This record gives sequence, C-alpha cells and structure tokens, in this order.
Amino acid sequence: MAQFIYVEMRCDLEEKTYQEGVSPEIHVKSINEISVEDLFEVYTTAFNAGDARFYELQDQKERRRYFNHELGFPDILSNPASFVYLNGGKLIGFSFVMPYLEDNFHISCMCLLPEFQGQGLGKAMLNRIKNVALENGCRTLTLGTEPEMKAYRLYKEHGFEITAEHTVEI
Repeated sequence: MAQFIYVEMRCDLEEKTYQEGVSPEIHVKSINEISVEDLFEVYTTAFNAGDARFYELQDQKERRRYFNHELGFPDILSNPASFVYLNGGKLIGFSFVMPYLEDNFHISCMCLLPEFQGQGLGKAMLNRIKNVALENGCRTLTLGTEPEMKAYRLYKEHGFEITAEHTVEI
C-alpha cells in the first residue's frame, strides 16, 4: 500500500486582466477541436515525464479510466476555460476546466509536453483560465494537486491557497 498527500486549493479572483502572453508560435484552440486520443497522448507523455505520485501508482488501464471518467468529461468540453495550446499545428498542452458550484470553475487538469515546460506557458495557461473564469462570472478557482509536484509551486505563486489536505492510500 502506497501513500501520498493530496491538497485541495482555492484562488480568489481579482477583477483585473491576468497576463496571458505566449510566443506567436503558440495558438489557442477550443478543446472540442482535438480528439480525445490526441489529448490522452499528451496527458500520458506529460505525466510519464512528471512527478505526480498518483500517476506513478496507476497502471495503464487505471490511467485511461481516470482520464476518461475522473477529469470531468463531458463537462470540460463545453467549458470555455478548457482549451489547447498548439505549436506549429502540434498539440503541446491543454487545460480541463469544469463548472463547480455557483461561481467557481474547477481545474481538473493542466498539462504541457515536457519540452514546453519551464517557458512560462503554464503561467499563461493559468492566467487564461482566470480571465475566462472572470468573464463567465466566477469569483474563485479550485483544483487538487500533490504538494511535491512542480505544478504546486506554480499554483502557490499565483494565488492558490490550501483549503484541505488528505492522505491518499493506493
């Protein structure tokens, strides 16, 4: 039996525009324009190279089930804060966001291919989600993550605070 810490986080949104700047080579498209298989391929590539303990503990069948059933399908498909990043027509990352409660969006997944990490795209992606959330009447964003993940630092640096902590056993 393996254990890891999982935290729930929340960010109160300010009434301002968050800086989304990305290089001109990066294009934003609707998540609906990309096949689920292409999204899953980016997900597995990003998480295989990542530091998510939950992912390491899953076999391929569990990863597929988690992707297809736990990340918010079909709610993410109709949410304007769910989008993809393309570089030269190639899918390099995406956000899965779904409505959760009256004035909140929940980020169920953000990922970028490893070769595009560390270039400010995660920050730009998060800021785009914030802007779209505000445009849609949201006052908060929520998400869940592991404190040992690199993404945790990104969330903390951009206004997310821990609201709950759990020990997960797999």
